[in-house]
Amino acid sequence: TREAQAIADSIGHPYGVAYAEGLNARILAYDGRLNEALVSTEHAVEIYKQMGLKREWTSFSVNVADLLITLGKPNRALQVLDRTEPVARDINSPSLMRDIYYLQSQVLEELGNIETAFQQYKRYVQLNDSLRSEDQISALARMEPLQEVEESKARIKDLQEENESSRRKFGIVIFFSSLILMLGLLYLV
Repeated sequence: TREAQAIADSIGHPYGVAYAEGLNARILAYDGRLNEALVSTEHAVEIYKQMGLKREWTSFSVNVADLLITLGKPNRALQVLDRTEPVARDINSPSLMRDIYYLQSQVLEELGNIETAFQQYKRYVQLNDSLRSEDQISALARMEPLQEVEESKARIKDLQEENESSRRKFGIVIFFSSLILMLGLLYLV
């Protein structure tokens, strides 16, 4: 990722630099190098802020707060979250708001502000449930056409069976009609 960052930097592509910083931060965090991950993530936030990309810098700011919590810096994490919350609300990002509420509840609990932590956790749960409901509605909407296809297949199968049954009945009627006609002709002869 450092090579990608160097290339993006050399061609003057700040988004690429910030993106590479973000990837690098994830790798560093995975390796347990949290302070370095924090520096990379904060750098990505600054680049996205300079570019005016609110969604990106808000998302990465949530990552900064999460790293700060892990590093045992709850006051600083709370400051980041408090600065980030209005922007997440402004860009109308329920998933970011959910993550912010959750992290705020963790930090506030750690700082001993249990009542406010509980309020933020309630907001988190409400928003999380709402997002899950939306996901379920989307899943149902995707399943409706499948259900219609299955119903159509069942109806086609029923019609085919009815058609086959009618064909058999018609065959029996023709057979008996032919038999009666032959018997009638035989009687006349």
